[in-house]
Amino acid sequence: MKKCLIALVTVITLVGCNNIIQSSNPAKAPSQQGVDANPSEVFADVNELAQNTPIVIVGQVKTEGKAFDYKGINFYESTIQIKDIYRDHDNSLSKGDTITLLQNDIGELDPLVKKNEKVLFFLKSYEGPVIDDAYRFMGLYQGHYKVKKDGEIVAVGSKKLEGVEGLLASDLNAMLEDSPYVPIELDVMTEEEIEKANEEERKLKEEHDNTN
Repeated sequence: MKKCLIALVTVITLVGCNNIIQSSNPAKAPSQQGVDANPSEVFADVNELAQNTPIVIVGQVKTEGKAFDYKGINFYESTIQIKDIYRDHDNSLSKGDTITLLQNDIGELDPLVKKNEKVLFFLKSYEGPVIDDAYRFMGLYQGHYKVKKDGEIVAVGSKKLEGVEGLLASDLNAMLEDSPYVPIELDVMTEEEIEKANEEERKLKEEHDNTN
């Protein structure tokens, strides 16, 4: 586990523009930052995951993960063929399309997909310097599930997200309707706003120092 966390922190430092670990409740999220500019990405249950996920599909893995190195960090790209689309916020995908999935080499936090397996993907577009035109799991393992022949959805490892146990592919539409996607808008401060905030902080510090 220690090795995995070190790898994740290194990815954070190098990649820095596409969050691997994010939450709709930053107060309860861990301090690790991932490959988005958002602070964290850990979901309490499958409903919270759904509310933060713009793309939900079932697809078949067509290729083994192809390993490549980016600034000393291992990444894997796999080709996925879309079988069913349950949510596509931007309406950019179609059944039968193939997409590229980007993953990291960090063990149980991000188990690699395997060729020919059928997978439920909670995805968003990857935005960063590592690769162009790719997608990545929301919350790493939290957005990655196998789909059995009877439609049962199962976790890929020992880590399980609350609400997934017993879920069937036939339940997905209803679950996603109950947990609609809510885009997170990040406010970007202007230089003037930043300077004003810094000045106010300096004044407060001076007032505090003068009273002590």
